[in-house]
Amino acid sequence: MRPRLIDHNHWRCLNNSIWSEVTPVKMLSVAMLRYINQQHAWPGALLEQVYLDADESWVEQIEIC
Repeated sequence: MRPRLIDHNHWRCLNNSIWSEVTPVKMLSVAMLRYINQQHAWPGALLEQVYLDADESWVEQIEIC
């Protein structure tokens, strides 16, 4: 079930998790930031800073509905 309202401030914890050495954590964090960035400006700065290895390029395929 999809929530009707997403509290974007709740997801500011992703500031730390995008630097995780655990690849699935990092990839889902980036995907969620991309989703939130569609409606709010603050994730954009984080997304500009994140570094993805060549083997992490599959993050583009993750869609959060």
